[in-house]
Amino acid sequence: MRPNKTQLKFILILGVACLVAGLTILLLGGDQRYGGREFIGWERIDYGIPFLILGFVLTRYSMRKLSLSIGASSASTFVCPKCGTPYEGSGIGQFCPKCKIKLEPLRGFYKRHPEHSSESSEDDE
Repeated sequence: MRPNKTQLKFILILGVACLVAGLTILLLGGDQRYGGREFIGWERIDYGIPFLILGFVLTRYSMRKLSLSIGASSASTFVCPKCGTPYEGSGIGQFCPKCKIKLEPLRGFYKRHPEHSSESSEDDE
């Protein structure tokens, strides 16, 4: 199951919180303001490093997935210039299975090929 953007944002916030907790334990020995535990000596490293690693992994995972999902929405749809059929994918080296013509990006396609946009408006009438 792929996480959606809301879940990825939650994972990002959780990762940043783990990073802050790990740094707090390593640098300050914990947060004793509200009766929290004080980590002394090697306990700082034993408890601080796992929080830092977990925070780094969660933050990196969510940032990569968020950047991929943001960039994928506009760059992953391609159209055949002959038949006008849309296809999902990277588009690099892809050809239309029907026409055997190289696919073009959807962005700006109807400006470059106005004949396809006029056909769709005539069909609607």
